[in-house]
Amino acid sequence: MATYLLGYDIASSSVKAALVYVQTARPVASATSPDQEMTIISPQPGWREQHPEDWWKEVIRAAQRLKENHSILSPVFREAFVNTMGATLDLYNTDGAQCAARGAGIGAIMFSMFEEAFTSLERVGLIEPSPTIQAAHQDAFAQGRSHLKTTELINA
Repeated sequence: MATYLLGYDIASSSVKAALVYVQTARPVASATSPDQEMTIISPQPGWREQHPEDWWKEVIRAAQRLKENHSILSPVFREAFVNTMGATLDLYNTDGAQCAARGAGIGAIMFSMFEEAFTSLERVGLIEPSPTIQAAHQDAFAQGRSHLKTTELINA
């Protein structure tokens, strides 16, 4: 069985997302956001701060760009997404704008529940995380982390 990991590198200048084929440790798709460096706030000399909301916004944008580079309809991307994030993925027969608008409506409490927002759309798929694949992802992550520790690239 092929195993993929979805990884994020959140740095002060940008967020990088990569879909990596575990067996070869090679990325099959990657994306970065934003196009220019993220804002760094200096409230006083020597201080540097960033808003976590900005990081989250760029994680979402990087995932969207990754999706554009490697379609969400791809079984490889779907497997990596649901099993790395531990999220269930609902697929609807509509464009992304419809789902984004309805998702925003949920956040703005325009709908009483998730199901109400998507009732009028045709669900074409439901992909749920697999405990077996998630365990393989965790093993692959642990192996990679162990390798980094042995090469002294990260602290214990």
